[in-house]
Amino acid sequence: NYALVAIQEMDKEKINTAPNLDAGEEVLAVYNSLGLAVNDIARWLRKNYGIRCQANHPLGGLVNTVPLAVKAGMGWCGCTGLLITPEYGQRQRIAPIFIDAPIFEFTDSDAHRWIEEYCALCHRCQKACPTGAILDHSLIGPEVIPGLGLARTSINRERCYPYFNETLGCSVCVKVCPFSRGNGAYERLKKVLENRK
Repeated sequence: NYALVAIQEMDKEKINTAPNLDAGEEVLAVYNSLGLAVNDIARWLRKNYGIRCQANHPLGGLVNTVPLAVKAGMGWCGCTGLLITPEYGQRQRIAPIFIDAPIFEFTDSDAHRWIEEYCALCHRCQKACPTGAILDHSLIGPEVIPGLGLARTSINRERCYPYFNETLGCSVCVKVCPFSRGNGAYERLKKVLENRK
């Protein structure tokens, strides 16, 4: 019924080499270390507190993790369908730990919803995508997420995944996202959007 959501930053310098193998190796290294971390945390919760829980590895799993991170107040879903956080932009991976009962206060925030408006104006990721996998309009899924609306993505998986696999994690869209710059980019972009209004 509940989830603890963990994210891990991908190194900015390595991601900036995308789609080179250094970026791909960083993507896979973070998938690996975050997967190990959430499994360790789940074991610790079970052993020390008797909490029934199950870790979900960041590379695949039971659910779409972006809406969970959005509901946890960590950021917002960008036009690519990836999570954008104030700290790292799109330069992170997400892994939840599912639990039976709440052990922290439930979070449900839309404080970062303005990111959606900024993405609608930007489109840098779409222009930079080497496979043309980022669509003009979001594909709407059948799932309704309370507080967020219909599940959506702007990624054509048939175009994205083969190149993602070939480069061990492409990450060009992550690299060019202005939010991924860090160092106060989130606040600067928020002011840009406010000034446009």
